[in-house]
Amino acid sequence: GVLYVAATDTDEADGSTDGQSERGALYALELSDAGAGLEFSLRNTLSFEGGTGSTPTIREDGRRVFVSDNLGNVIALDSELRTLWRFDLGSPAAASIAVSPDNSEIYAVTRTDVFKLIDRGDSAILGWIATLEAFADDPDIEIEFQALTPTITANGVAISVGGGFAVGEAEVMLKVGVGLLDRITGRLRSFTLGREESIAITSVTPSGGLCTANSPVRRASGRALAPDVAEPIIGGITCYKPTRNELLAR
Repeated sequence: GVLYVAATDTDEADGSTDGQSERGALYALELSDAGAGLEFSLRNTLSFEGGTGSTPTIREDGRRVFVSDNLGNVIALDSELRTLWRFDLGSPAAASIAVSPDNSEIYAVTRTDVFKLIDRGDSAILGWIATLEAFADDPDIEIEFQALTPTITANGVAISVGGGFAVGEAEVMLKVGVGLLDRITGRLRSFTLGREESIAITSVTPSGGLCTANSPVRRASGRALAPDVAEPIIGGITCYKPTRNELLAR
């Protein structure tokens, strides 16, 4: 009966009523019976400096809420929005926090890296920063970076990896693919080149395949700057099927 929403804080919370809020906030809205129908009431709120680039994530048991701020912190809260711990990734999270139902594992992504954190209750420790070597042998690729919210599976973490070059602090994407990170080591167990990038989610099929919605937001600039390397942008949906069925069975 509780809905968690990340948004801006009230206008005056930053000390200036000017039509713009400089602070973010997380709201817990409780759905209740108002007699003539249902209505939401504000149960709790948490204000924090800056905004957020992530939708709140709820742990499977409902006792933890995870969100990020634009200063680089992953913030863990209890169901009443009391802060339990903060972990600084060094740069802002670029997508929602992924939370495993087992092993207290948390996965967060910045614009370039994938982080595994371990929730210790009142603190978190770093498990690893993923080793992305998907394009190590590709002469067209100068840098590699994560490209999508991670999806946790039983035997790994499904991710998307982009490859391209840097312009200042920005990454220009030329190629993209999907892979599976080892949950223990953070290294790629497998990777395959894809046809188009996505800014949606990675869905896992019952057969062990992956599907993404094509949304070429970043690769469009790569196509414009390097049309001889980046293929034409396309819409639609891309699905990847397992070809090593003996590994799937094992």
